[in-house]
Amino acid sequence: MSKNRTLSLITLSALVAVLIFTSAASSYAKGDKMKESYRAIAVSTGTMAPGLSSFINVTVTRWSTEEDEALLTKALEDGGTEALWAALQKQEKTGVFSVPGERGYRMRYAAEIENEGGRTILMATDREIEMEEFFDNSMRTKKYNISLIEMRFPKGEEVGTGSLILGAELYFNNTGDLVVKNFDSKPMELRDVKKSK
Repeated sequence: MSKNRTLSLITLSALVAVLIFTSAASSYAKGDKMKESYRAIAVSTGTMAPGLSSFINVTVTRWSTEEDEALLTKALEDGGTEALWAALQKQEKTGVFSVPGERGYRMRYAAEIENEGGRTILMATDREIEMEEFFDNSMRTKKYNISLIEMRFPKGEEVGTGSLILGAELYFNNTGDLVVKNFDSKPMELRDVKKSK
């Protein structure tokens, strides 16, 4: 198994900080039932199976509420990954992540953020997403038991990009910075992200 590396606080840690600590704006009210489906190509850019790719499907069925966000924030602040994982397990389903031919995963957090630069969708689940073509079960550890998805759409564009972490550990270090450790050396890249018709 490759050595786990702490990701740059300017990149994915900032993403997760937004995911957990930002109240997202949406055309749907938080908590309302809805459905938005997306399709993308996930490409491994880390040390595990570099260059391999797979189609993925992501469906959002509900945006997390402010109460959800407050609960997850407190869990992460108080107990790091383990507490956040336990809190995510109690959250209502917000969508589904799936790979063709494999079982789907229930997402437990979903947020939409819109600003001058465009639109970002952030999602999390209380599971390591198992994509067997990229690595086998002997590499797994319960330490990295949260998976994260980010999809970014520049303003006015229908095709976006993003990131996928199949297993992550999150915690605050001694200086109060949010640290995200990825199961692989880098997140997977999401390419050609677009709405499913």
